Amino acid sequence: MARSEELEEAKRKLAAKLTEAEEQVEAALSKCNALEKVKARLQGEVEDLMVDVER
Repeated sequence: MARSEELEEAKRKLAAKLTEAEEQVEAALSKCNALEKVKARLQGEVEDLMVDVER
């Protein structure tokens, strides 16, 4: 295999790994956003319950 072919193959493999890593980052960000929404909702519920307890 010629050197340029080896380099092209390495480039393709790195591009595939980069794409996979980018997809994993996107999935992690989506999960993080969903968890932030749940956290905000639960904090609101806790605040409401604290108001009820103080009455």
